[in-house]
Amino acid sequence: MSTKICSLSEEREHDEMMMAIEKENCSLRQAVTEQESKLAEQNKLIGELQGTVSQLRAEVLSSQHHIHKQQQAQQEIQSRAEALQHRELQTRVALERITSRFERYRSKIIQATFSTAGSKPPQAEVTDEEVLEAMQKIINERLEFHQMLKQKGVKVPSLYSIDTSSPSPASAKGRRKSPARHLSMPEKQP
Repeated sequence: MSTKICSLSEEREHDEMMMAIEKENCSLRQAVTEQESKLAEQNKLIGELQGTVSQLRAEVLSSQHHIHKQQQAQQEIQSRAEALQHRELQTRVALERITSRFERYRSKIIQATFSTAGSKPPQAEVTDEEVLEAMQKIINERLEFHQMLKQKGVKVPSLYSIDTSSPSPASAKGRRKSPARHLSMPEKQP
C-alpha cells in the first residue's frame, strides 16, 4: 500500500508538474501572441513612418527644386534690374545732352529774335509763347516788306526758295550749317 501511495503521490506530483508546465506553456503562448501582436503593430507603425519619411523626402526635393527656380528667377530679375538701371543712366545722360542742346538753341533763337532792329530786349525770362509771338511778328513784318517791294516793282527773290548758286560766307569759313527750314506761309495777295 505504501508503494501505491508512493506511486499515487508520484503520479500526483507528475500531474501537478505537467499542469504547471502546461500552465507555463499557455502563459508563454499568450506572451508570444501578445509580442507578435505588438510586433505587427510596430511593423505597421514602421511602414507608416517609412511612408511619411518618403513623402517628406519628396517634399524636401520639391522644395529644393522650387527654391532653385526662385533663385534663378531672382537672379534673372536682378540682372534685368541692373540692365534697366544702366539704360536709365544712359537715358538720363542723353536727356541731359538733349536738354542742354535744346537750351542752347532756344537761347540762340531768343537772341536772334530779340536782336532784330526795332525789338525790345526782354526784361525777364521769356516764355516759349512770347518767343513764338515775337518770331511771328518778325515774319509778318518781313512778308509785308517783301510784298511792299514787289508792289513797287522791285525784283526780289522768293522768300521760300534757297539760293544755292553762291556759297554763303558761313560755309566758306568751314562752319557746319543746319539745313534751312522755312515756314510755309502763304504770300499776301495785293
